[in-house]
Amino acid sequence: MPPTTNGDSRAVSRRPRASTRPAGGVALGDTAPAGAGTTPAALGADVTDELGRVAPTFGNVLTSVGLGVATSQTALDKGLVDSVRALADKKVKVVTDVIQTLDDDGLPDLDATELVTSEVSVLNFVTPTVHEWKHVRLAMDLEVGEIDRTQAMTFKREQVAIGANAVGMFWGFLGWFDTHDETKRTTVTSNARQEVDWSQGQVRVDALLAPREADGFTPPASVDIGPRLYFSQGSVTDAISSGIRTRSVKVRIKLLKASGAVNPSKNLVVEATGLGISFTTGGDFNGSTTNTDGEVEVTLSRVVPVGVTVTPRQFAVTASLGQIRQTTQITL
Repeated sequence: MPPTTNGDSRAVSRRPRASTRPAGGVALGDTAPAGAGTTPAALGADVTDELGRVAPTFGNVLTSVGLGVATSQTALDKGLVDSVRALADKKVKVVTDVIQTLDDDGLPDLDATELVTSEVSVLNFVTPTVHEWKHVRLAMDLEVGEIDRTQAMTFKREQVAIGANAVGMFWGFLGWFDTHDETKRTTVTSNARQEVDWSQGQVRVDALLAPREADGFTPPASVDIGPRLYFSQGSVTDAISSGIRTRSVKVRIKLLKASGAVNPSKNLVVEATGLGISFTTGGDFNGSTTNTDGEVEVTLSRVVPVGVTVTPRQFAVTASLGQIRQTTQITL
């Protein structure tokens, strides 16, 4: 712009009006807020990792229970063995056999009764109880869960203003500029994050410990020494009288003393269920009393309908004297 002159002929430079958009600058009113709200990626709830960490725990529980049962059973068996060993060293004097002598009448002779004693282990009378696990059942429940939550906001605003005023007085090449700038920044950041995961479970054990079935010890034997009875069966006869058919057989019963000598004048009791019984009297026999040879003779009979096919049957015959009882089978 050409300079103007006033009265004193000095050159006056007119200050140009400041532009609202200085060269190279940005007006305050033209600066738009710049910013963006962003949300981070979701956490992504997934229980796979929890399952991977917790599941082996239940396997360990199962292993522990199984090993515990095996260990406890081993301890129970060892305790039993230790008890048996301790009892085996304890000896007691007991009667192992009773030798009872019977007189010629088949009654016990207390003065002649002999007791056989021996020192035996207590185990013959005290049997330790053997325990075992009858069954062990294991049930397991597992629950795994996970929750995530995330919330975020990011906001950014920036304003930049740059201005310039040009002032010049052209006295030769003299001139200067008046410049200014202004910057405003606003930043807002908010972030929230939450993640919850859990796992829980329960184990139920049902077990039964009970005694194991074991055989006991054999009781001591009892031996009787006294008279003996012997049977001898004769031939079977078949007779019909008055329309009645009777099958019969004679049986001799011999009584001997413990020494093997004959045992006369002893009254015998004879039983034969389902048969008729009659003792022979006369001759060398004295009914149910043994003769000089220590014998009695008894006739056993059964009635069979006439015209019916006879089927031989077996019958039990028992002879007794005091505590002596002897049974035999006859066919009739």
